[in-house]
Amino acid sequence: MNAAQKKWLEQNPEKAREASREWKKRNVNRIRVYQVAYKARHPERVRVLRRRRNLRTYGLTEEMYSALLASQNGSCAICGSADPRGKRGSKYFHVDHDHSTGAVRGLLCLNCNTALGLFSDSAQVLLKAREYLQK
Repeated sequence: MNAAQKKWLEQNPEKAREASREWKKRNVNRIRVYQVAYKARHPERVRVLRRRRNLRTYGLTEEMYSALLASQNGSCAICGSADPRGKRGSKYFHVDHDHSTGAVRGLLCLNCNTALGLFSDSAQVLLKAREYLQK
C-alpha cells in the first residue's frame, strides 16, 4: 500500500469499511477457500488465535487465565477435577461467566460447565436438583 492509499484510508474510514464489506460479499467463496487453506497450513497459529479471541470475549489474557487457574489449584471450581475435558473436548478449562453481567466466576471442566448451562445458570433449579438427589 502506497502513501496516497494510506492517506485516503485515514481520511475516508467509513467509505473504506463499506468497500471492504462489499468486496467480502462479492468474494465469499474466494475467502472460504483461502481460510481453509490457511487453517491447513497453520493449524497451531489458528489454535492460538482462536484461544486469544475466546479469552478476549471474557476480558481475559492468557496470564489472567493462568492466575485464575492457579487460584483454583489447577482444577475445576466446582468438582475439583484436574482434567478440563471430562471425557472429551479441549485441554483448557471453560471460562464460566454470569450471562447477565459478563463477570467471570471461575474456570470449569466441560462436565460442570455443561451442567450449569443445562440448568440455565439458575441457582433455584440447582437447589431443587440437590434436594431431589438427597431424597
